[in-house]
Amino acid sequence: ATENERALMYLDDEFQNIRESYERGEMRAFGSKQDAIMLMFSDIRQKQAQLAMKQVSMLGEMMSESDADDFMEHPDVAQHAKSKEEAMNVVTNMLEDICGSMMNLNQMTRK
Repeated sequence: ATENERALMYLDDEFQNIRESYERGEMRAFGSKQDAIMLMFSDIRQKQAQLAMKQVSMLGEMMSESDADDFMEHPDVAQHAKSKEEAMNVVTNMLEDICGSMMNLNQMTRK
């Protein structure tokens, strides 16, 4: 066989190897874990959207309170402070959940 024919046979073999790897799912961005990883990305995106909605909701509540109202003049300062703390705890928990999901995703992509 001529040098050109050998080169063509080599290329044909390599293309066949690539085709077989693709059919086995090895040519996917995250290999055989791609479906699970894409579900994790979707879950994180959904959690981020929920967090954004909560933040907008909290901002709306803050805006609805009169700017002239002094925190200390609120009829029940302790309850007002507690409700603000509870709202912030919800946001903190949501952020921790997102961070945990991102750490799990990072671990999954490294294996």
